[in-house]
Amino acid sequence: MNEFEKNVMQQISLLDDELKGLTERRKVVEAKIAGLRMFLSASAVRSEALDISLDVQAASVLPEAPKVAVKDKVVEAALRILADGKPRRTNDLVAEFFLDGIEVGGTNKTATVSSILSRDHRFKADRTHGWSLIKKESPAGNEAFDLQPTP
Repeated sequence: MNEFEKNVMQQISLLDDELKGLTERRKVVEAKIAGLRMFLSASAVRSEALDISLDVQAASVLPEAPKVAVKDKVVEAALRILADGKPRRTNDLVAEFFLDGIEVGGTNKTATVSSILSRDHRFKADRTHGWSLIKKESPAGNEAFDLQPTP
């Protein structure tokens, strides 16, 4: 490689590093904007009533979005997925969580999800069919899914 090619490769490397930094900064700003939108939607104040320009400087003082534990995300997503009444195998649930952007930790993601769901009274495991929601009898004699959180 001649001197010109080395110089070009070095410039490309510097641009890649700069692009990576800008991408990370964009993620931070987008998260802060999402937090502001959540804050505004939760309060009685409408965003039109505020005179806020969301430039990069203003975004740095916005509140952080509340963090939700992965366990809670898994349970919430499983409730939503299994609400159709069809049982799902743990591997299928893990795949659906991944598509929903839920990153399950651990080296054995199937075991992690199984452990989370087995600790919640709303889920029932069946080795043949997979996970399903437990149905409970209502006072009117109708069956409904038990969606109340574990005490």
